[in-house]
Amino acid sequence: MTPNDQTPPRPAPRKVRKGKAKPAKPTKAARTRRPSRTTSPSPPEGGRRRAPATTGIPRPKPLAVTPTRPFGLSEVFIAGASGALAGLTAAGLYYLAGLGCSWLRGPGGCGGIGLLSTIVLLLASGFVGAAPLWLLRQRDPFATSYLGIGLMAVVVMLTVMRQLDSVWMIAIIPTLTAVCYMVSWWLTSIIVRESS
Repeated sequence: MTPNDQTPPRPAPRKVRKGKAKPAKPTKAARTRRPSRTTSPSPPEGGRRRAPATTGIPRPKPLAVTPTRPFGLSEVFIAGASGALAGLTAAGLYYLAGLGCSWLRGPGGCGGIGLLSTIVLLLASGFVGAAPLWLLRQRDPFATSYLGIGLMAVVVMLTVMRQLDSVWMIAIIPTLTAVCYMVSWWLTSIIVRESS
């Protein structure tokens, strides 16, 4: 038997483990990037993100009252006439308050009663001035009236405070109050126009 007739030995068979075969790993090309659940839009180039247009605060609704013009009178004229009526009421109440102080304490100042009577005088005059504005369906009658009364009180304290006992105050106070009511009407109309 020659050495060429000898066959090489066969390799031993590999042992195969029983069980499930592991799946092959996907390649890099097959892997896809999962999109994130919460994606926010990128801000514009060269600027920051803009705040949302709505802030959640409701805007005030415009007033539903439409002013009337009885006999063709303008709103500012109605405000001036109401102010004259309120000023006349204030002058009359001031005169009555002075008589009451003189009767209770004699000639001289009223003290604390004078301050209380002044507050009551202003409140009553403002209500009298607001009544025609409300009856004629004007915008914000009470706001217009009490703003006008407040302006009149400030002007009186700065100018003619020491001359209130004069007879001329019966004409000066209503005229001054009418002008203050016109200014008050102008201010309230601007506020209503901006809120609408």
